Amino acid sequence: MKRLSPPTSRMAGISARIGPIWRVTLLYCALTLLLAYPLTTNPGSRVLSAAADTNLFMWALEWDTHALIHHPLSIFDANIFFPERHTLAYSENFIGSAFFAAPVLWFTHNPVLAMNLVELLSCVLCGVGAFLLAASEVSQLPTAKQKHCWPQRSKTHLNRMGERPMSKPLLSIALGVVLAAPSLVFAQAATAMPPIVDPLPKPDAEGQKPRATAMLAPYRYDDILWENDRTAHRIYGRALEAAEPPSSSGIDAWGKKVRWPYMDRQLRTGKQHEFHGEGLDFYDVHLTRGAGGLGIWEDNKLWVSRNWRSYQILKNGPDVASFKADYAPWPVDVSRKVWESRTFTLPLGTNFTRMVSTISSDKPGPLIVGIGISKRKGPNGSGVFTQDPGAGRVSYWEPTDPVKGTMAIAVLVDPKALVEVRQDFENYLVLVKVEPGKPSPQDYGYIHSAAARSAFKAALRSS
Repeated sequence: MKRLSPPTSRMAGISARIGPIWRVTLLYCALTLLLAYPLTTNPGSRVLSAAADTNLFMWALEWDTHALIHHPLSIFDANIFFPERHTLAYSENFIGSAFFAAPVLWFTHNPVLAMNLVELLSCVLCGVGAFLLAASEVSQLPTAKQKHCWPQRSKTHLNRMGERPMSKPLLSIALGVVLAAPSLVFAQAATAMPPIVDPLPKPDAEGQKPRATAMLAPYRYDDILWENDRTAHRIYGRALEAAEPPSSSGIDAWGKKVRWPYMDRQLRTGKQHEFHGEGLDFYDVHLTRGAGGLGIWEDNKLWVSRNWRSYQILKNGPDVASFKADYAPWPVDVSRKVWESRTFTLPLGTNFTRMVSTISSDKPGPLIVGIGISKRKGPNGSGVFTQDPGAGRVSYWEPTDPVKGTMAIAVLVDPKALVEVRQDFENYLVLVKVEPGKPSPQDYGYIHSAAARSAFKAALRSS
């Protein structure tokens, strides 16, 4: 059996043959930057693919970073699939990658940038590692056999073509490129996120803390805004009915990229539908129920109110956002009138707003309330609607926008009150039976594709 050299002497031999390792590292850095284009031009706001796996990667890196600091011995008890244990093991755990992602997340709070830098760094490390492996293996071969590591040509052919046999260092680099090629070409399918237009100035350190907030926006026709560290919503005031008819009492949902409040600063730009770096309003409510608005279902039709008439902020953070909105009487067919008082409550750390609706009527008798989710139609279909009447849950994954991603809306109701799940022309509807004057709670929420689909499904099951 051939006697192998000690590891120390082997590495010394490799170093003598290939020169300083930093040259090889620079080579693979250059190759990665080149082959990963266009991802490398803006790694903080581009992703390879607006898909569920991308969202899972970002969530896993954020969770690992959080758990390593706060409860490292329970890192596998992730915040998904509650009450199951060790749920981080249900997929790749990325614990090793989290050590590289953690400094990026601490300083930038940008999971997209952290994920992309980890991916780009892995390309460089794979290339350098493959090069070292190839160099080590070639260096251990007898000199007589090393010539067989590259294609041989006759002396006459070499002289005719003006070629020379490949040197050992070049052979090692070539083998390293071949071995690392799969990781170097991964970014060619990079999907752009919306281009940043007139970036919003970041708030100060205090303003960047996660917070739940609720407020009136009198500068924008009396919109009411509320958000936490995960979601952002608004409803419209009466002033909008005159300024931008038609208007709707449906519920709006905004895509959100940061953990701190941003809606007020975004809305003050007057260009809330553009991406200024922190999120954007791309969920079109129009005349639908939007993300959980309601109406009275009567004679196969949804009878809805106009925009809110009065309001009261009950709590403006930092741990909970809560407010009350009252809606003026509106007709239900020609038989009766109803009016509504509704409270909205959104704590930190959840995707779901608790809405408690108290509907009064000028006539006795139960009412059927329809809680709606706006339908969408995209070039690749109409999305995916799922229902679990026994648990009182419905959800709708909208068609994916190649730039803005996917919005998923869910509604949770008391299954004992649920009558039927159906749809009209504009909405998927959950029909529940209520008694006039008695509070009726519902939960509704959403997730934008910047977060993990699996985490959202888990939240549905545990809510």
